[in-house]
Amino acid sequence: MTEQELFDRSIPEPNTGCWLWLGNGTARDGRARYRGQHVGRLFFGLTDPDQHALHHCDQPVCVNPEHMYVGDQVQNMADMSRRKRARRHVGNRFNTRLTPETVKAIRSDPRTQREIAAEYGVAQTTISHCLTRRTWKDCQ
Repeated sequence: MTEQELFDRSIPEPNTGCWLWLGNGTARDGRARYRGQHVGRLFFGLTDPDQHALHHCDQPVCVNPEHMYVGDQVQNMADMSRRKRARRHVGNRFNTRLTPETVKAIRSDPRTQREIAAEYGVAQTTISHCLTRRTWKDCQ
């Protein structure tokens, strides 16, 4: 990818200065796949696969090189944690709103799954999976 192609596939966001990626390769979560590789090669000359173009701006689809810096995966994870963007970790489960204590309470709750889900701020299927032990198998 050339510098011009990068410019053609992004649009400036006037309030933040971000260049928002519009090109192909956008993942379901909204992140611009491969854009960091393009920016890293074009603007930072990166060829080492362990080095990445990381964001200062916290905008996943930004490709503005002024909003990026060179770092490795360890630095990326530390930055993500510092910005409180890391997934919550409970035991061996990521991104959960439930805890072992709430799972025990859910399993003894006589209400409908929808009512329980509304109380805990999760989907009804999350409650169903919890009750049928599809998830939280090790929680008694």
